[in-house]
Amino acid sequence: MDPTRMTLDPLSSTSSALSSLSGVSPTAGAVAAAGARSLALGVASEVGSQLLAPLSGQGAPQPRPYEVAALAEVLGRSLDATPMDVMDIERALLGLAGAVAADLVALADGRTLERLDNAIAAIEPADAPATPLAVAEHIDTIAAHIAAAS
Repeated sequence: MDPTRMTLDPLSSTSSALSSLSGVSPTAGAVAAAGARSLALGVASEVGSQLLAPLSGQGAPQPRPYEVAALAEVLGRSLDATPMDVMDIERALLGLAGAVAADLVALADGRTLERLDNAIAAIEPADAPATPLAVAEHIDTIAAHIAAAS
């Protein structure tokens, strides 16, 4: 399996992750939160459909590829990131996707997105300038908070 691809439902638009930030100077926390929420919703949708399929009497649905790289590109463009910066953001997003999926399956308590919101609220410093490195570090911190709960 190509490590830059995950089988997640495609989101309606990866650029919508940052639509609420247009026209302002976003902080690293805001950019990381937008990317984390966008990715987590895609992970939750795909994991949920895979887990619930047997209950409906149907086989597991065919997973549809979702490019984690596409979200990293959108975040990177919003930050004028270099290609190496985008790769670092993508690495952080892949870690977050794994943490969210593991939390959904291991705990199965329906509170994964709540844990995501708590992890986002715990980001320090939330008002740091939005640089590619700061965004990747914030996404890593969010993933670590979620993984610690599992």
